Amino acid sequence: MRSAGAEPLPVRSARRLAMHPAVMGELACGNLPARELTLPRMRTMWSLRPASDDEVLQLIEGHRLHGRGVGWIDFHLLTTCKLRGPSLWTRDKRLREVAAEVLGEEKVWV
Repeated sequence: MRSAGAEPLPVRSARRLAMHPAVMGELACGNLPARELTLPRMRTMWSLRPASDDEVLQLIEGHRLHGRGVGWIDFHLLTTCKLRGPSLWTRDKRLREVAAEVLGEEKVWV
């Protein structure tokens, strides 16, 4: 959303996107382009049921992922993908590396 050079997803891929509530919240806190249109559109996206804090801690400890430069919200995204099945779309290098280990390369989009 923030990168001027970001390529949009093909329409058929965009139809399959889901929004984690934490991502919605983080984006809503910032300066969205065309906010009056963007925020309502994001709210119509399929929403994932977030992982619990205990599930996130289990993933961090079970995979020994602490100290890798990935934050709490990112671990919530990763755990939700692990438990619920969707792929993860991220441009964050550290999250991408950890997600590839946990989910497999084929489940991480750049």
